Amino acid sequence: MRQEVETRTVILTAADPVELELGIIMPAGRYRGASKRMLNGLSWTAPDYSIKFSRQKLVAMGMKDAEHVVSIDWTVTKFVRDGKIVVRLGLRRPPFRSALNAGREKARRLTRPGFLRTTFRRTEPK
Repeated sequence: MRQEVETRTVILTAADPVELELGIIMPAGRYRGASKRMLNGLSWTAPDYSIKFSRQKLVAMGMKDAEHVVSIDWTVTKFVRDGKIVVRLGLRRPPFRSALNAGREKARRLTRPGFLRTTFRRTEPK
């Protein structure tokens, strides 16, 4: 039996600093993360949430011995369920736009009032 997995991009917000592990404290803020759940028969399992941290971010949060680490996907499901981290769905990819429509949108933005500042000076012949 094939299991179906759904992965979504979410925004995870921590209002206060969260201690992920002893000595590793994630500062308050908004983080881009992932939500993953599996289809179990006829129903979906509860989602698991994770955030990908780079080596620089991990060192800034207090991780020791991170010289061989490139990045870590940290599971934060426990903190989401405890209410320390709030999840917001979003970050959907924009719909496909053809080159013609993209050109029209760019032209619309360029001709919008207030976009162009007066850059030309009229000079009078002497």
